[in-house]
Amino acid sequence: MYGNTKTKLISEDTPLNPITPYGASKLAGEKYCQVYHSSYDLSTVSLRYLNVYGERQRSNPYSGVIAIFARRLLEGKPPVIYGDGNQTRDFIHVSDVAKANLLALTTERGVGESFNIGTGQATSIKQLHGILVNTTGKNVKPVFRKQRPGDIRHSCANIDRARADLNFRPKVSLRDGLRLLLKFSRSFRDES
Repeated sequence: MYGNTKTKLISEDTPLNPITPYGASKLAGEKYCQVYHSSYDLSTVSLRYLNVYGERQRSNPYSGVIAIFARRLLEGKPPVIYGDGNQTRDFIHVSDVAKANLLALTTERGVGESFNIGTGQATSIKQLHGILVNTTGKNVKPVFRKQRPGDIRHSCANIDRARADLNFRPKVSLRDGLRLLLKFSRSFRDES
């Protein structure tokens, strides 16, 4: 929803400028929630998830980079990095996203508002590759390709508002979350 921003840390007040149809559809959904809240007093809360990952996430062209990298590394294939790999993302484990949803459902604070749900920690795609290599023990070098249209350079959430109004505190570190994902992926592969 934010598109390419001038700052690396994105707050809810950062101008919304989606650069893909996917981003525009997320913004449209949020606007519908705001209109229903103001017009009909319907209690709504919009959560702006950053890069969600976790166990059971499928690896396909539409899934996140973590699932794709993990599958390729476990198969001994090189992950593909589009661009120079210095672009950053805020990766959040699915269990923390589930907690954010429950908090939004059970509090009166923030009704009609929007909240960033991330960790506030930026990780470059190169760093992600390094962590996955260390965690899997598979030293497979990435392949670099041309940056794709619509890829943003930096995406990291300022989660101060979610902390204050929802009492949201992400618990799962990227390293721990990747260990959980890889453990599940290995056991799933062994069963199939």
